[in-house]
Amino acid sequence: MKIIDFTTVEKRILPYIRQTPVSYDPKLNLHIKWENHQYTHSFKLRGVLNKILSMSPQQQKMGIITASSGNHGIGLAYVAQKLGITAHVCVPKYTSSCKVNLIKIMDATVEQISGSYENAELKAKDIAARTGAIYVSCYNDWDIITGNGTVALEWFEQTLEEFSQLLIPLGGGTLLCGLALAARRQYPNIRVVGVQAEASPYLHHQFHYGHMENINEYPTIMEGLAGMLEEGSITASLISELCDDVILVNDDDVKKAIAYAYHEFGEIAEASGVVGLAAVLANKVSTKYYPIGTIITGGNINPQFHSNIIKNNNL
Repeated sequence: MKIIDFTTVEKRILPYIRQTPVSYDPKLNLHIKWENHQYTHSFKLRGVLNKILSMSPQQQKMGIITASSGNHGIGLAYVAQKLGITAHVCVPKYTSSCKVNLIKIMDATVEQISGSYENAELKAKDIAARTGAIYVSCYNDWDIITGNGTVALEWFEQTLEEFSQLLIPLGGGTLLCGLALAARRQYPNIRVVGVQAEASPYLHHQFHYGHMENINEYPTIMEGLAGMLEEGSITASLISELCDDVILVNDDDVKKAIAYAYHEFGEIAEASGVVGLAAVLANKVSTKYYPIGTIITGGNINPQFHSNIIKNNNL
């Protein structure tokens, strides 16, 4: 296992991030970390910062490019704008207009690519090869993983509670892998459970069956957790080592969680960000005897879509 100095990583990105709030829900016996309060309304800013701040000035001058279903691209565009770096983001056409517009506002070049996330990734890598820009993977990069893992250090400094288990959204796997590595430095026996979209269960399949072949993928409102990982990716190989379980939630579960976050806490959260809360509300995980923690990882959601969910999912 790679040796990581999370304290150094945290110090590197600290001037550029916001300490996000925490809450305790006594009805659910659930501790919540609200990363939707981050500057880009997503935890993804942490990993992108660590990656770009670790690059040499010469590399930064070459420009950066990525493929993203939204929040990673927003984070990359935000950091690039702050540091005066040229940024290019390839997104699948299914990426929400809310996220695409945020990337554009930050002066990054945006290309919307037909088909799957994999098509956007291939396009971005092709552009990087032709132009010399530095390709920044949203999941296959140790700097991204360790930057995202700093959320655990911050969280544990904010609460004295020792959680028995963490429920972590699982798409590309950087948050779960980074958080598990950081959390177990302090609490070696903590359980880490990944929560993935039923419609795109690649790492669920990897964990339970040891491969990601013959997966049936279909559209989901959890676009931030959708898409296949490239063969041999770091996170795919780490999942079996760092996860205690991987469970699935569906779109209806997630809509109820979005409504719950709003009605109970006044928080605006996106579909991909509430899957841990969704798992608890759908009774897929019990919090009856032991405290559990989850992270609301993002809040970039189309306002009208959010409004419709709130109206149709009253508590």
